[in-house]
Amino acid sequence: MPAEAEGTSAKSAKAFARYYVGLVSYGIQSGDTRVLAEASAQDCTSCKAISQNIRDVYSSGGRIESKGWTLRSSRVIQNAKMRAVLSLDLRLSSQMVVSRDGKRDRHSGGKQLMTMYLSRMADSYQVSRLDLVS
Repeated sequence: MPAEAEGTSAKSAKAFARYYVGLVSYGIQSGDTRVLAEASAQDCTSCKAISQNIRDVYSSGGRIESKGWTLRSSRVIQNAKMRAVLSLDLRLSSQMVVSRDGKRDRHSGGKQLMTMYLSRMADSYQVSRLDLVS
């Protein structure tokens, strides 16, 4: 984890959000979601779904061709003692999911707004919830 994402300030919460989005992108491109899972709370349903979707593609012999997610901006909505809440403006790159047998499934990507809920863990954060904003 980058040093700027450590701590419990609003600035470190925003840095952690950037770090987490980078972990999602790394998972999409590599199939490796171990560090993403470590940065996610065990009861984060949406975090588990993101990781599981990635693992499903790669474990069946497929791959995902994409640049992943890009955090365009973030805004701290709440920074309380035990948690922080951020509004995220993301750009999801288009994806080509290629199955083991060569079948291709294209996803267009685009702009996505999300709300990220962070739980404080000692001197850092974990994502406890990640909601789509429609």
